[in-house]
Amino acid sequence: IPQDCLAFQTGEALELATAGRLRATPHCVRVGAGPGAESVTRETFALFMQPDVEQQISATETFGQFSKRIFDEHYTEGM
Repeated sequence: IPQDCLAFQTGEALELATAGRLRATPHCVRVGAGPGAESVTRETFALFMQPDVEQQISATETFGQFSKRIFDEHYTEGM
């Protein structure tokens, strides 16, 4: 990311809602190991914006259905 720019992480729901015109950002944070890496910082401000659960975000799924599907993929009972 250029020094004079901001980067925005977008999620899978936006990718579905735009039929792939915007792509979800892969979630991966790496600490650099090269020269000067100790002076690089990562600043985070999480701002979550989402549609109503009944909002259709693809031809076959509402945001509520999408959320449940993703939640079920990542979490199981007993965790």
